[in-house]
Amino acid sequence: MTTIENEKLNHKITALKIHCTNSEEGCEWQGTINETGTSIDTHLNSCPYQLVPCTNECGEKIRRSALETNLTDNCILNG
Repeated sequence: MTTIENEKLNHKITALKIHCTNSEEGCEWQGTINETGTSIDTHLNSCPYQLVPCTNECGEKIRRSALETNLTDNCILNG
């Protein structure tokens, strides 16, 4: 491959659309591979559909959007 062909291929790859790994749960976020500041990792740090550990350290993983309700109503460590 020539340098120009490599550059064209690289441009096509970095322009590919990616979807949140939580799209099957309802997240509609999408971005491209090369978008700075909107990477999938950045998104997952705030995605409401991402499973996160309960901050009471009970061992449960809860959707970020339901964490507050879990802490006040459902966590087994609320005792």
